[in-house]
Amino acid sequence: MVSTFNSRASDAGLDGHAVVGNLFDSEPYIVDNESGEKIDGQNFLDNPKFKDFDVCIVGLGFHHFDNCVRCLRILSERVKKGGVVGIVDLLPMEGVSASFEISPSPTGNVSMPIL
Repeated sequence: MVSTFNSRASDAGLDGHAVVGNLFDSEPYIVDNESGEKIDGQNFLDNPKFKDFDVCIVGLGFHHFDNCVRCLRILSERVKKGGVVGIVDLLPMEGVSASFEISPSPTGNVSMPIL
């Protein structure tokens, strides 16, 4: 999926690319796009290249995380001020209350406060 995204983004002339990784593992890692090898993630967590995103999105996988609240906090630390963390999921998440307040923004988009 990541390689398809990167190919399409490149074809569209977009600057940037997606990476595979796990910020939530007890030993965080990313996967080198060229070699496919895991790279120690502790160093990349502090790398400015992996901060200040406009958007972080988890699609149909959030319910797989062991600690959804921790994951949401980590993702929220990765977006720049005013950035968006988007979660799309169809299954309930154990231990996460459905009491998040969701309110329309002035632009008509839906926003959810970041924990």
